[in-house]
Amino acid sequence: MLEVIKRDGTKVPFDREKIAAAIEKAMNSSSGVYEDGQADRIAREIEDYAKEMHKEMTIYAIEDQVYYRLIQANNPATARAYENYKTIQAFKRQTNTTDTDVFGLLDNTNFDVLDENSNKNGHVVSTQRDLIAGEISKDIARRKLIPADIVQAHDSGAIHFHDMDYIIQPMFNCCLINLEDMLANGTVINGKKIRYTAFFPGGLHRYDADYRTGGQRSVRRPVH
Repeated sequence: MLEVIKRDGTKVPFDREKIAAAIEKAMNSSSGVYEDGQADRIAREIEDYAKEMHKEMTIYAIEDQVYYRLIQANNPATARAYENYKTIQAFKRQTNTTDTDVFGLLDNTNFDVLDENSNKNGHVVSTQRDLIAGEISKDIARRKLIPADIVQAHDSGAIHFHDMDYIIQPMFNCCLINLEDMLANGTVINGKKIRYTAFFPGGLHRYDADYRTGGQRSVRRPVH
């Protein structure tokens, strides 16, 4: 039976389908090119090569074979995507990304995070605790939840993954609230029903979207 030596030295049965699945992931990434049947064909070629060698293959040798055979099959874009995917996966396995970022918050040198949200003063201790939790959440999201090609695109600046520090929880940070509906029909806050009321002492600040400035403006309107 063919066996593969994993990164930790343990041996597992050779699995051609895993190789094909990894190639297809690279093909389906933002920088890969999908060729029908190519992933299965390359996986079979590597299996045949391993049988001819009459010895176990390491994960690293299999990865080299995948890259080489993608180049030989005239699919360099997927070969590069596969190489990038490998690099990111290695980064996810080996790198603790939070230490430098967290200490940068504490000594006010992590400007990317300090300046990311204008609503949060990163120099205030209570806000720093929230930002530190956010950095840990981002690290988990990058390593465990977000696909490798999306992480790569975010890091390269091709896209921006907004509010990455919220994705590990079933919540979101930014939205435009329909205040008119809330005031007319009531709403729910912390599980408590807030009913409509026709009177607010001192008037009511009602916020309307100001599309000319891209922000919001406060307009004081009395409620009768």
